[in-house]
Amino acid sequence: MRIDSVSIYNFRNLQNGRVFCDNTFVTLVGNNGQGKTNFLEAIYTACYGNSFRKTKLSQLCTFNTHEAAVSITAFLDDGEKIKITYRIKDGKRTIYIQNKEIRDRKELIYMIPCIVFTHEDIDFVQGSPEEKRKFYNQTMTLYDPLFLDDMRKYKNLLKQRNSLLKDKRYDLLNLYDYQLAEVGMDIQKKRSQLVKEFNELFPELFKRISLDEEKVYVVYKPSWKDCRSEEEAENKLRNSLENDMRYQTTTTGPHRDRFIVVRNGKNYIETASTGQKRLVSLILRSAQASFFTRKTGTKPIILLDDVLLELDIEKRERFLDNTRGFSQAFFTFLPGEAYFREGSFSGKVYRVIDGEFSDYEKSI
Repeated sequence: MRIDSVSIYNFRNLQNGRVFCDNTFVTLVGNNGQGKTNFLEAIYTACYGNSFRKTKLSQLCTFNTHEAAVSITAFLDDGEKIKITYRIKDGKRTIYIQNKEIRDRKELIYMIPCIVFTHEDIDFVQGSPEEKRKFYNQTMTLYDPLFLDDMRKYKNLLKQRNSLLKDKRYDLLNLYDYQLAEVGMDIQKKRSQLVKEFNELFPELFKRISLDEEKVYVVYKPSWKDCRSEEEAENKLRNSLENDMRYQTTTTGPHRDRFIVVRNGKNYIETASTGQKRLVSLILRSAQASFFTRKTGTKPIILLDDVLLELDIEKRERFLDNTRGFSQAFFTFLPGEAYFREGSFSGKVYRVIDGEFSDYEKSI
């Protein structure tokens, strides 16, 4: 799988035009604010129908414009050439695959899998439990459409149950408790299996890149840890009703689950330095890519936004040596930065200035 080209129209600060990407390694070089990250965002948005940034649709459009578009052409593993177009007009988005409009983003997200590495990834290491859950939810939805359905259904039921609690309509709660328990237990079982399989990859990958001899792994702590069936989960909800009424929200369930990175039997993040936390986030993303390939047999496209700059050249080389399982990689770097050890990679390099791309072939 490989992206062949990206066509831009009024997206962020990027100049309108077509950028050719038919190479295993595509490197973007430029100062901050020139458009490198915006280009990665354009690719990701076309692949998933959403930005990896917390942003409004209107912010994706070039200043003083009300419409934008990104089109990517790509070759799938079977050689088929596809085109995906993402458009924004007057605050609404439309997505097309082979010029046919799709109604549900679910039709898109399994087409061209890509995984993005950003500075904000540290949030799913040191951030709130919700931020950490997002990473593992994303890991699941990358390959399991049924899990995506479960999450959509659970969030909808949870929203309705919380609305009843706020309106003090307690007599209707039983209508939702069993449904919430049923789908919630499915989510808990899938998360438990995910962490079990994820820990078959992550600890060894962490050891090879960091050279840390202590085992570092992920621990899953479900809110319904003592529940083994839908009936037990339903009883848990009923037994928590007093607290739910007091706080006017559902206080137990998968939306309260926690994920912890452990080293030597203790919460690693509580004592880790900022550099160590960033390394954990980088390796978690790498493990996510490897996990996706293990589950699907498909190698994803990876987008790395300046994250390698925080690694010394030895760690960078070890990281890249252990992430060869991708089909195509996009990197961003600052000018003058030693991208990779000389002669170790070859690929297409673009210089990015004010959203404009000038390309040249170069060994790096």
